[in-house]
Amino acid sequence: MKLKSVFAFSLILILLSSCDYRTSSKDRFEKITKIELSDSINVTEDRFESLGPDYRLFYKFDLNKNDCIDFKSKIKNSEGWVNNNNEWSFNITVDGTIYNITFFEQECQVSYNEDLI
Repeated sequence: MKLKSVFAFSLILILLSSCDYRTSSKDRFEKITKIELSDSINVTEDRFESLGPDYRLFYKFDLNKNDCIDFKSKIKNSEGWVNNNNEWSFNITVDGTIYNITFFEQECQVSYNEDLI
């Protein structure tokens, strides 16, 4: 019985690694900004590019009016966000991963880029 369990676990690990499983872009965004996103966001781009051992992640989404107001309030109360003419930016590097996030207030759109170099 133990052998079957070990085999099944190994098979699941192999399948997950061969399918290129990764943490969702939404989860990555929430983890680095510590801002929880609504499930009603409209994702317009979610692209992951593998560059050998490095990668790039492009994630863009639109917010409805209520979520936009809520999001703006959250970033005003968060550290690391800089406002420049209704364009908010959040730029940080953690353990070799570069995070560049821009919130376009007028369009209620967020652009999230993550690069491992």
